[in-house]
This record gives sequence, structure tokens and C-alpha cells, in this order.
Amino acid sequence: TLVRGALEARGVTSGIRSPTYTLIEYYDLPGLNVAHLDLYRLGDPEELEFLGFRDYLETDTLCFIEWPERAQGYLQDVGLCIQLDYRDDCRELRLQPETTWGRDIAGRLE
Repeated sequence: TLVRGALEARGVTSGIRSPTYTLIEYYDLPGLNVAHLDLYRLGDPEELEFLGFRDYLETDTLCFIEWPERAQGYLQDVGLCIQLDYRDDCRELRLQPETTWGRDIAGRLE
């Protein structure tokens, strides 16, 4: 839902897919590309190398990564961690900035 909302805000209205089986869905957009990675099915962190994940870690690409803990040792300098928790009948969003860029983005969102 979070990634779908981000893509819709960038003008994408169709073709939004969950990367549950493909692990990565990439959207080549004007100005800022979006990569959505779902690492739940990752058997070993080294599999990221075979997926070519470094190709997506560019300054012109916003990466949303679900289950990042499955990529232990491969993801450094994460800009902004977003934690979603369920609270009764709603969701609580917590932002944890880890870089200057992440603090800037978190400040804009709050």
C-alpha cells in the first residue's frame, strides 16, 4: 500500500505489481525511478548479487525494500527506515532516518 501510494503520487496508475515472486519490480519514471524489492523469499543474502540489486542503488532511484533484514551484510547506508505497526483499527508509521538524506526526507514528511 505504501509503495502503491508513492507510485500513484508519481503518476503511475496501472501496472503496479507486488514483487512477491519476482523479488524486484522496477519503474522507470521521469526524474526519479522507483525500485520495489520484497526480500521475504530470499534464501540467502548472496542471492541479491544474482538479482543485480546494485543496479538499482543509484541516486536517481528511490528503493523501497521490504524485509531488509534478509539482506544482512548487503545493504549499508539505508537512508530512511519506515516501520509500519498495526494499532487497533489503524497503522502507525515510524520513521528512523539513518543518513542526512533520510533526516531531510523525514523532516519533510513530519
